[in-house]
Amino acid sequence: MYVIKSLVRPMVDEALLRDRAIATSLCRTWHAFFQRWGRLTDVQRLAVPPILSGRDVLVCSATASGKTESVCAPLAERLLGESTAWTMLYVSPTRALVNDLFERLDGPLHQLDVALQRRTGEYRQTSETERRFLITTPESLDSMLCRGRRNGGGHALQDVRAVVLDEIHLLDGTARGEQLQYLLERLQLLQSYLHGLGVVAHGSFQRVALSATVPDPSHVMDSYLTEGAALVEVAGGRSIEQVNVGEERPRKTEREVPAYVRALDRPEKLLVFADSRRRVEELCAALEAQLEPLGYLVRAHHGSLSKHVREATEAAVHESDRIVVVSTSTLEIGVDIGDIDLVVLDGPPPSISALLQRIGRGNRRTDRTRVMACFATEAEALVQDAMLEAAAEGYLGPRDKASHHAVMRQQIASYLFQSPRPWRSRSQIVKLASLKAGSRYAEAMVDEMLQQGELERVREDGLRLTEYWVHKTERGDIHSNIEGVVGATIVDDRSGKSLASGVNFGGEGTVQVGGRAYSVVSVDGYTVRVRPLSGRAFAVTYATGRFRYGANWAYALRRYLRLSDDHWPVVRYGGKSYVLHFGGVGRKWVLELLMTAYGRDVVSAVTNLSIVFATSQGVTKPSWAKNPPSSLDAQVRDRIGELERHLGLPKANRRLPPSLRRDDVRTALGVDDELRALRESVWTLWPDYDDCPEMRSLIETESRN
Repeated sequence: MYVIKSLVRPMVDEALLRDRAIATSLCRTWHAFFQRWGRLTDVQRLAVPPILSGRDVLVCSATASGKTESVCAPLAERLLGESTAWTMLYVSPTRALVNDLFERLDGPLHQLDVALQRRTGEYRQTSETERRFLITTPESLDSMLCRGRRNGGGHALQDVRAVVLDEIHLLDGTARGEQLQYLLERLQLLQSYLHGLGVVAHGSFQRVALSATVPDPSHVMDSYLTEGAALVEVAGGRSIEQVNVGEERPRKTEREVPAYVRALDRPEKLLVFADSRRRVEELCAALEAQLEPLGYLVRAHHGSLSKHVREATEAAVHESDRIVVVSTSTLEIGVDIGDIDLVVLDGPPPSISALLQRIGRGNRRTDRTRVMACFATEAEALVQDAMLEAAAEGYLGPRDKASHHAVMRQQIASYLFQSPRPWRSRSQIVKLASLKAGSRYAEAMVDEMLQQGELERVREDGLRLTEYWVHKTERGDIHSNIEGVVGATIVDDRSGKSLASGVNFGGEGTVQVGGRAYSVVSVDGYTVRVRPLSGRAFAVTYATGRFRYGANWAYALRRYLRLSDDHWPVVRYGGKSYVLHFGGVGRKWVLELLMTAYGRDVVSAVTNLSIVFATSQGVTKPSWAKNPPSSLDAQVRDRIGELERHLGLPKANRRLPPSLRRDDVRTALGVDDELRALRESVWTLWPDYDDCPEMRSLIETESRN
């Protein structure tokens, strides 16, 4: 691996010389991608040469720095020089990003006479051309691998010469990221096989990954790129300007946003981020009542809303100069909603990476981003301050460690479905499944699938899918690791269009969906038909998938308070003692398991932040903390279902072999690291607690919880 890193801008003359040299090397594509700008950004200046040379590259640079062009221009340049048919595959995390990229790339690629296609569950353009850019999601790539066989032995993906992995930080460390690693390996196996048959002249493809925020670039490169890959890293980003309306605390979004709008002397567009779909609906109702008389639109955007409802919100941002959009993470990335004047945080985001994505949506045409941090408690304010400071200094926190063995099970099934014959040898399947888990776990998974009737033996060493998976192939479920949720669908009675899905409907006569009020006309099973209603209504709740909060925010707090990793402060308050471990959900549950093994003694509670002792007397480090056991396997086994729920692990884990199921939980908890941290921790009384308002606010919040 070699690293290309920019810490400061080059001198103007030197940069101009580089731009001219790169323009010369991009003789076919410069005019399409860069002519209207005339000059390159720092990341483009550094990324184009290694990508043009054919190397695998990880490109890390701030949002809106020109990463897409830095990749697409050199890849198109290189591939346009090929005399044979080729495909450049662009994999994005979401359908919305696919659609946004399609709009951005349509103009330049049309100039180059290169076909641009997209393939998702919503768009299925599959016509074959000699030169094409194909944008898709991991799930649709899985589907294409399985369903892309051509008559005569070829495949729809046989001409892929380069793969771009967009916003890789959103996939890395997740089940979908692990799925993508398998898919890259399967694409490589496919091309090697076709190359051996003489169907294609090449047997491999170039890989490029893009990200704005990666805590561990080397891990990403090892996971998704090949040996010898280059890292292009451009430091820095836009400055952060915090906006406050007044001194009143807490700063609740329902109060702060209307106060800000009333003080404006010109129209603005605001984007408010909330962390639940229910909260989006609540804020929409509260803000609309106050902002509508001021001439402002208030609109909602989240994953349960139907596509046409989300697109209507996106269009409204472009069309209106007075609008407030309340969104979950669906607008963190990609979707083009134009320039936003202010980003509002309704409480702290789940991670520093998410924070950077959110604030990066604002003021994209300037060198600063304006942020209003709102909070309901002083503890939330402290977390926000800690995360904003970390973001400003470029600290992203530790990478969450996780294993996703349920992906192996899904990939075994998908790989069998891909086979041109209705079975594969066990050795083939184990070889693929060993990619992430090793042969012992791969063998255990195959045996478990056989025992549960998901696979059956054919011939001497063959395996094939049973009806369990065949049924999933008919619905397309075999290609996804995203767990569906059960809930009602809200349908507009007049148009017949779906408004939202996954709704927990409790039989109310009125509902609020997407920030709009509706009266319920009829209920038929899981279908609720509604009509528009003026005024306010009951805000529905949504049945959402599991989400795992890591220790990111806790590490930011420790850093903000200038505490070393081994310092666990002890604070006496309200007749109790609080040992602040700052470890997040994983550490909390490791401590809970220790309590199960050794008894709670005088410990009254364990939270994501502290160990609470039911005494205000001197607390010394107990024996179970000084010399914890080397393993908690028995405790994990006894409470595995409870742990899976609290850690946000998928329901599919219940179908794993017991050893793999326990391994997922142990990895999510980080048992070995947490026991080591506990053993090395130093518990000392915080002497100047009363003089530290930040610490006092944390303890007061802990005492209420």
